[in-house]
Amino acid sequence: EAASPPNLHPNPNPNAGFDLITGSPPYLPQGASVLSRHPQKAHCRIELRGSLEHYCAAAARLLNPGGAFVYVMAAQDARTEAAPAAAGLAIVERY
Repeated sequence: EAASPPNLHPNPNPNAGFDLITGSPPYLPQGASVLSRHPQKAHCRIELRGSLEHYCAAAARLLNPGGAFVYVMAAQDARTEAAPAAAGLAIVERY
């Protein structure tokens, strides 16, 4: 399992998880594109707070049994399928 960066906080209630986790993690690893000077745009586009692998690992850790993790990612990026699999998540649908 990928280590969680400090920004992906642990579950505030460790005795309860979530039935649904949604997200739109940044699409590009650091170094893959020019970093915007605008901080909000930079964090939305580039993995500055954690990679897709980190997001999937955090979701897997916080999901209740039978829960779903739904996220938006570039279809052509191989990590779209590799990251959830590495975190022990199964892809049920892909659009």
